[in-house]
Amino acid sequence: MATVQPPPSRPSPPLTSSPYPYATAPDIIRAHQKDAYFQGVLANQLSDLHRRLRGARSAHAWATETRTFADALYLCLTTLLGNRTLGEEYCDLVQPTLRRHRRPLLPSLPAARLHPHLHPPPYTTSRLLPSVRTTLRKRLQSRLATLTRTGRDQHKTTGQPSSEYRVLRYLLTHLGSITSGATSAQRRWRREAMVQHILPLRVA
Repeated sequence: MATVQPPPSRPSPPLTSSPYPYATAPDIIRAHQKDAYFQGVLANQLSDLHRRLRGARSAHAWATETRTFADALYLCLTTLLGNRTLGEEYCDLVQPTLRRHRRPLLPSLPAARLHPHLHPPPYTTSRLLPSVRTTLRKRLQSRLATLTRTGRDQHKTTGQPSSEYRVLRYLLTHLGSITSGATSAQRRWRREAMVQHILPLRVA
């Protein structure tokens, strides 16, 4: 008489190394709002100090640099030291690595947190973009003038504009809209990088 073999037992699903649940969207938004509030307070204090030392005109001219420095200083005082931000402490959140589901160590935490903020730097992009746009416009105009002067702006047989002339003319006409798309692409890249590298957990 044949014996009935018991069905093979299925392997138990792997357990995550973190016993804490993932943070909800309201907690993440609340933590971000709290961080934005403290960053604004720090920026206002630095702006007030600048106004007292250099005057109101200088403080107004360097307002963007002051806010950028305040944001970088806030991240250095919290993230760079391996600590949680004030918003994360307020909502009892911790930012672990996505692969290991645990809090990063001190050397890896600043790189993971600062990666979506400092690559590429928004301040540097906003400063370099106008000069790059001006340089491109001058080169396009110079190339179009050269094509017109040498008679290569249109076909000799059909009289229609040449392909190179049409492409350069299109780029020159829509140069502002083409280069302005870098800002929205940069913000989208930062959101995707934040999702890929950081996944908040609620520790309370």
